Amino acid sequence: MADKWHSPVDRVCETCGLAFTVQYQTTRRLGGGRYCSPTCNPRVKGVARSRVALKMGAKRALVDVACAGCGRNFQTRVKNIARGGGRYCSRACNPGYERRYEPSEKYRRHNLKRNYGLSSAEFDQMRLAQQSRCAICRSLPDEPHGVLVIDHCHMTDRVRQLLCNNCNMAIGLLRDDAVTATKLAAYLLRHDPDETDGELALSILQETLYAESLA
Repeated sequence: MADKWHSPVDRVCETCGLAFTVQYQTTRRLGGGRYCSPTCNPRVKGVARSRVALKMGAKRALVDVACAGCGRNFQTRVKNIARGGGRYCSRACNPGYERRYEPSEKYRRHNLKRNYGLSSAEFDQMRLAQQSRCAICRSLPDEPHGVLVIDHCHMTDRVRQLLCNNCNMAIGLLRDDAVTATKLAAYLLRHDPDETDGELALSILQETLYAESLA
């Protein structure tokens, strides 16, 4: 087997057409045994060209260049220019390092995805569908808070709708118990002298039950 791997094989160079001899093991490599010398190998030529920076000097030599971002002169090595770099004096000038989101916005997007499985676009769609109002009291969020919060079922983790902080906290204190919430509404209406509130609360409850029966 050793003799076979080191035995000579006749080949013809794909670049210059010259006949040459290589070892059998070379022909078994991917792309091996195709060229008679590195000069004929286009891959070697490409690598060599990438390492030459317009004859500016040795690859570790320092040269003065102007920053493409701020225009300030700075020093960089020839090898950086050879590989297409050396255009910016710092990361602050390099648009490739420009921050896409502020830290607060980045944390908000991460929190939406991790805790609720929502993207920022899906959250914005929910907010527009509710006209930026709470799904329960229909009020806009208070100015100190400034945002609507996501209400979800703590048993199934199913996202429901967007609520103001007050309504969301109230549901949490009631432990998502609809029976207790109904008793609480009945208690408030029993001690409310305004009959209009009672009629309005009853109509809201009837509309909700009717909508659920149709669904």
